[in-house]
This record gives sequence, structure tokens and C-alpha cells, in this order.
Amino acid sequence: MAVFAYDRFVSGAIRGFPSHFPVRDDGKRPNRYHAVSTGCRVVLRALFGGELNIEALRHMPIKGPLLVACNHLSNIDPFIFGGYAPGTMFCMAKRELYKIPPAAWMLGGCNCF
Repeated sequence: MAVFAYDRFVSGAIRGFPSHFPVRDDGKRPNRYHAVSTGCRVVLRALFGGELNIEALRHMPIKGPLLVACNHLSNIDPFIFGGYAPGTMFCMAKRELYKIPPAAWMLGGCNCF
């Protein structure tokens, strides 16, 4: 019931945000999430090559809940988390990112709220 109330509030308030959030209710990643995640990994590997080393992945559970609180050191941090996290993530994003409808559509499909 809480998700339904959230759906009504957000989808009406933010243009381009999906009418149903989360896009999938089964805990799996939506197609948009897969596409953006793969794109992030490809671009990050192209930019950084072997210098990109993510050590904490072995400590992250593949299933079950996990709370990640990060102090962003740069604007690239969300792409690293989204591209390399083993499970489905839900992330908070600032409201200004949703002003462009295609960006809102993409972010909503990537479980960003």
C-alpha cells in the first residue's frame, strides 16, 4: 500500500517518472537498469582500464538487503555503484535530475527515486 501512495504522489509530481515504481516488483533489474549498468561498465573500463579496482564487491551480498551510504567523492561515484553492484539497488537522486523527461524515464527505470 505504501508503494501505491508513493506512485500516485511522485508520478504526478515529476514529469517523465514511471507511472509505476519500482518498475519491477520481483526484485530483479528492469531492462533499463541492465542497459545503463552495462553502459556504465563499458565506459568506465574504457576510461580507466586496469586502474579501476573495486575491492568491496566481495563483501556485498548478492541476495538480501544491503544499505550503502556513500559520501560522493566525485560525480562518477553513482555510475560505479550502479554499474558494479551485484544486486538490484534503489538510489536517491536529487530532484533537479528529473527535470529532463528522458533522464527521469531512465532514472526511474534504474530504481532511482
